[in-house]
Amino acid sequence: MAALLLGTRVVTLAPASAGGNAAWARRAAGRVRAFADLARSWTWAEELFRAGVLVREVDGETPEEDVRWVLERLSVDDRYAALRMFLHQAEGDAHLAAISADILKGGPDPGLSIPVAAGLDRFAVRRCALVARSPAVSVAQKAEANLGTGVLTCAVPVLLQADAARLMHAREVMRRELDALRAAMMRLPEVVQSGARGVSGVHRDVELAAKAYGAAFEHKRADVHVGAEDDEVRLVESVALVSVVALPSDAVLASGVTALRSMGASGRHESVSTGGTGGVIVRHDQAEGRRVAGLVIKAMGTR
Repeated sequence: MAALLLGTRVVTLAPASAGGNAAWARRAAGRVRAFADLARSWTWAEELFRAGVLVREVDGETPEEDVRWVLERLSVDDRYAALRMFLHQAEGDAHLAAISADILKGGPDPGLSIPVAAGLDRFAVRRCALVARSPAVSVAQKAEANLGTGVLTCAVPVLLQADAARLMHAREVMRRELDALRAAMMRLPEVVQSGARGVSGVHRDVELAAKAYGAAFEHKRADVHVGAEDDEVRLVESVALVSVVALPSDAVLASGVTALRSMGASGRHESVSTGGTGGVIVRHDQAEGRRVAGLVIKAMGTR
């Protein structure tokens, strides 16, 4: 919800996008009940999709190819051999049913969530974008947090609960201040990938823009709330602590392996070669060795 307010646009990987069009999605919903249930649960976001706030692609690119790359890497790179036990072999409707059910129940099934999360990170590295993350709760998330380096932290007001129309209204009311904050924050991925150069300047700009946005939100709160009593979804505000963290591009995979080892699962049943890639030549990954800018968002309180 915070990303949908703060971001210029938010890229997501939706199961429907695998088919390429709405007609495919309708046919799939008729065959796969879990996917039909998922589609119904996402109808609230239809206006966000129509407005181009929530999108499945940028300049014709989607995260799907990145997820496929991750799955290929998992199958041949012995650094992540321990994760192979979780991978799903299902394809077509069976896979669509599994991933739809996992999203609906709040998962995550590591066999589904790990390739998707790692794929989104790779997409973000390629597109020089920020990746929204929840605070570390699970063993794997805590292991990932240990791989990161903090860049900056700021507190900003967000809408923790609202319908799509209310989100769009808030984005319009706060457009000037949000545009300034977005412009400052979108410099962060480049700074994260380039190392320490320019961090202090961007930190100052983000901090100033965040303060200006917070002050304007207080001033314009009545405008944000106008007519909210008639909304289908009750409007709930929150102050969010937003932390930008620099992470290795393979943080999801590396932290998954670390989490397994901490729980006593080593994946020794998988073959491991001294070459580190099971004797298979692995194509060069353009994201290898680069860093992803994680945007960790934690709700601090509601009103």
